[in-house]
Amino acid sequence: MPLGYSEERSETFVFSDVLLINHAVMVKRKNSDIQWQELEDLIPYSFVLLIDAVNEEQFDQYDALDKTYVGEEKQALDMVIKKRVDMTVRDQGMVEYLIETEPERFAGKLDFVEKKLAHNALSLMLSKQHPNREEIIAHFNRGLSKIKENGRYQALLEKYNVSALEH
Repeated sequence: MPLGYSEERSETFVFSDVLLINHAVMVKRKNSDIQWQELEDLIPYSFVLLIDAVNEEQFDQYDALDKTYVGEEKQALDMVIKKRVDMTVRDQGMVEYLIETEPERFAGKLDFVEKKLAHNALSLMLSKQHPNREEIIAHFNRGLSKIKENGRYQALLEKYNVSALEH
């Protein structure tokens, strides 16, 4: 699974070249009027976040926000729908995928806050303790480069309706 870089993760893991860009967005209930420009604008709202997820560094470290943590993405979205919290922060593509694949559960119930929170580079992550970490990352990077050059990478993105390196 690709994960985003953070200083904390870099102490334990090595990272491949960038695989995808995660569009971290705030997900709200349909018809909720939520707008923001600065983090301070979000103080009146409550959030549910995933344990160990990296959203955006300043957001994650901003202690003035009301944050609750859960272990699963669908649980976070359900909490928003059930009005237990105002919003969650998730990858836009993942939420769109869940709405498409579980329409009875999510369709017509969720919407995105217009302003995106962040664009995070996602990479393959491997423990620094793995004895072959450098070889594995180098092999992965060569393969990634090859499929980008021959068009297979773009074909896979299109097949699964995934945006790649767009900001």
